[in-house]
Amino acid sequence: MQQPNANRKLLWRPPRGIRYSFRADRPTAPFYLHWRDSRGKPEAQGFADDKKRELAARKLAEDRHTHGSAILDFDPVRWTRYKEFQAIVGAETDPLVVAREWKASRQGLGTSGVNGMRIREAVERYLALRAKEKSVAADTLRHWKKHLSVRLCDSLGEMPLSELTPDHIREWLASLQHPRTGQPMEPITKLQHRRDLSTFLERARREGWITRNPCELVALPQSEEEDVTVISPNDAVSFFRANVNERVVGRIALEAFGGLRYSSAGRIQKEHLSFEDRGIVMPGSLHKSRKRKYRQGHPDCLWEWLKHAPEDCWTMTPLQYREEKRHAFVRAKIPFLKNVWRHSFASYMIAKVKDIPRVAYLMQHKHLSTTEIYEGVATEANAERYFAITPASVIFPTQV
Repeated sequence: MQQPNANRKLLWRPPRGIRYSFRADRPTAPFYLHWRDSRGKPEAQGFADDKKRELAARKLAEDRHTHGSAILDFDPVRWTRYKEFQAIVGAETDPLVVAREWKASRQGLGTSGVNGMRIREAVERYLALRAKEKSVAADTLRHWKKHLSVRLCDSLGEMPLSELTPDHIREWLASLQHPRTGQPMEPITKLQHRRDLSTFLERARREGWITRNPCELVALPQSEEEDVTVISPNDAVSFFRANVNERVVGRIALEAFGGLRYSSAGRIQKEHLSFEDRGIVMPGSLHKSRKRKYRQGHPDCLWEWLKHAPEDCWTMTPLQYREEKRHAFVRAKIPFLKNVWRHSFASYMIAKVKDIPRVAYLMQHKHLSTTEIYEGVATEANAERYFAITPASVIFPTQV
C-alpha cells in the first residue's frame, strides 16, 4: 500500500520534536503523529488522513510554544474523560475543589472541616454496629468498650481518625498501665489491645472511614507463651487434693489437662463435652476466635476429672469461675500464677508425647513456633507424674 498524497506539497513542516510516519498496517488511521512528553516518553496518535494529522501537529506545536513542554503530556483519552467529568460537575466547577472533597470523604473527613471524624466518634459508631451483631457475646463487647472507648479514647480520642499512624499506636501500646498498680501491662494484655484496635480499624477501612489500617504495620507484642511458668507435680497434687470436691475443679481441669484458655474454660457448658467420643466442642460464640473448634486426643486424666466434677460446675458464670479459681489457689496455699495451667499442660504434654504438631493442635496454636517454646521446659518423668493426677489418686494417695 502506497502512502496517499505522498507527493502533496507540504505548506507547513512540523518543528523539531514532532514528526510524521505512515503505517500501512493501520488502514483506518495510517497517518501517524509522533512526539515525546515532558519526561521524554514517546507518544503517538493515528489519523485518517494527512490533513487531520497536520492540524493536530500545528495545534501541538502552538501549545508547546505557549505552555511549554508540559503540553506534550496531552493524552486524548484522558482529555475525553475530563470532558465527561466537566459534564457531570459543571464547566465552572474547579476540579481541585472536587478532588479535595473526594479525598476527604475517602479518608473519613467528610465536609465537617479539616479535623473530620474523631477517633472517639468512630469508636462509638463501630461499637454500635457490633452490638447489633448476634454473634458478638456481651462479655466480648464489654472488653472492646474497655479497650477502645476507655483506654484508646482517653489517649487518642480527639485525634482525627485519618491521622492515626503506626507510631501513635506503638506509643499507645507502650503507655498502657494496670489501672490499680500503675505498672506496665503484660505483653499478652497489650496483644489483646492491639488485636481489638486492629479489628476496629479494619472495619473502619471497610466502612470507608479511612483508606488503610495503620495497625497492619505494628508488630505484635510478645505473646503470653513467651514467658513460660509451670507448676510442679507436687504443687499440682496439693492443689487438686485441696479442691477435689469443689465445683470449680472441672473447669480448672479443662485448663490443666485439656490446655484450654482460661476464657474458654470459663464459658464452656457440659453439653459441649462428648464423653463417648472424648471430644470437646467450642462453639464460635464461646471461643476467642469466634470460630467453632473441636478437639480430641486429650490425656485420660482430663475425662476422669470431668466425670468427677459436680453438676453445678457447669452452671458457673465466667465471673464466678474467675473468683472461685482464685479461692482455689488460696485454699491450696499455692501462689496464683496467671496462665500457669495452660503453660503446664503444653510443657508436660510435649515432654510426654514428643509430638509438637499434636500439642499445637490441642493448644489451638496457628503456628508451630508458638508451641516450640514449651519444648525442654519439663522432663518426661515429671510429665508422667503430672498426667497421673486423677480424683482417685488425690483422694487415695499413692506414689504420685
